[in-house]
This record gives sequence, structure tokens and C-alpha cells, in this order.
Amino acid sequence: MEGQVNLLGVTIELASAEEALVKTQELLEDTGRHTIRFVGTKACTLASENEECARLIAESDYVLPAGLSTEQGIKELVEGYREVFWHRDYFDALFKRAAEESKELYFVTSTTKKYQSIADSIHADFPYLSIHGKALEELDGAEIYHTLANDINAIAPDILFFYVGVEKQNELIVSCQDLINASLLICGHGMLDDMIETPVPLPEEASALEKKFFTSVVNFFKKLHTTIVGALFKKRVKDSRRDEQNGNEESLENHD
Repeated sequence: MEGQVNLLGVTIELASAEEALVKTQELLEDTGRHTIRFVGTKACTLASENEECARLIAESDYVLPAGLSTEQGIKELVEGYREVFWHRDYFDALFKRAAEESKELYFVTSTTKKYQSIADSIHADFPYLSIHGKALEELDGAEIYHTLANDINAIAPDILFFYVGVEKQNELIVSCQDLINASLLICGHGMLDDMIETPVPLPEEASALEKKFFTSVVNFFKKLHTTIVGALFKKRVKDSRRDEQNGNEESLENHD
């Protein structure tokens, strides 16, 4: 599905995984520096309330939904839309191509645990892919962004991920984007979560059946959370559209 949709002031591409991958490859092959943003419900909400956040997202080369919760809002605006963007397909293809072309990846995450879970999960499917990273919790002092930029530049990654919340994404872009040497910057949070295995902490003596049961319970509540967030966001988009329509009608009446 091609086209765009305006979601609380954020223009998002209506792209399939295949279409998004083609665009990503074009950006990688270009000599300039480019940015892809994956926006979630929080990013759209913040952008609707904060002009600086909206500007930073709008300056990206390509904007995609970060998950099914965001796509629930899109469904409210686009007739016939049925969650066409499948992150697993997109990232599987992106990482496969990166491994084949010996590209360097670098992840900036909030915690060491998050970075390790991402690296371990990706390496399980792509063991020869070169992955580097740094957790923000490892950095301190006044020069943290220069320290981070120096670490990134030592690798000079082909693809740099700011896999942190939207506020921190914006902070990193403003503070160190001009200092870093990376061909493509991908900002977002949540779009890799389906690929990341989160082990359930259970005693060593727990049986395989117990581990399977508790894992299924955790996954159930994750899906329930996504469904609730999506429903609430969809309502907000619906209310925003209604307010906009009412405003347009009042404007026409005043004009008459």
C-alpha cells in the first residue's frame, strides 16, 4: 500500500515491508546521511503537543509506524487499512542483506540488558552480522554525547540505531547527530520487540511445561497491553478528526 497518512500531525508512510526495504536500500546507497523514524503512539502524541518533536520527526527521510498500536490509529483514518507493515519481515530482510554485504550495525539503547537482548536475538538468526553498541546507562558526565559519538565513529557503522524512547531519540539527534559518522540512522522503539526474546525468570528446577506456561502468560499480557494502547490511541485519533471536522464546519459558517 502506497501513500501517506497524517496521524496527529505526523506524516507516516503507508508502506509494506517490501516497499520500506526498497526505500531503505535507496537511502543506504545514497552518499548522504539519512534518517528513518519509527513512530509509536507516544511519539505521535508528543509531536501533537510539542512543535520541536514534530519538526524533528518531519525532518526525517522516511517515517514508519513502530507497531500495531500506531496502526490502530491509521485504521481510523484509512479505509480498508489492515496492519500492512510487518516489522519482522522488514528487519529479517534488512539484517540478512546487511550480513551478506558485511555491513556494520551499532545500537544505542537505554540499558545494557536491552542492548544484550537485542544483540543476542539478532545473532541467533544472523550469527555473522557485525553488531556493536552502547547503553546510555554506561555513560555519565558532561561529555556523554561526545563520548558516545567517539565510540560510534570508531566503528563508523553503516546503520546506526537509536533504540530508545522518543524524548531520548530527539535529545540524541539534537546533541550528537552532527558529530557521528553513520550512513543511515534508524530511530524508534518497540519495532524490534517481537524479535527479542525476553526470558521469564524462573527457578532452575522449573519444568519445561512450567516455563512454557509462564512464557505464554507473559506474552498474553504483552498482547493485551498492545491492544489496550491501540484502542486508546485509536479513540484519540478519532476525537482529533472529529474536532478538526467541527472546526472546519465552524470556519465555513463564520465565512458565510
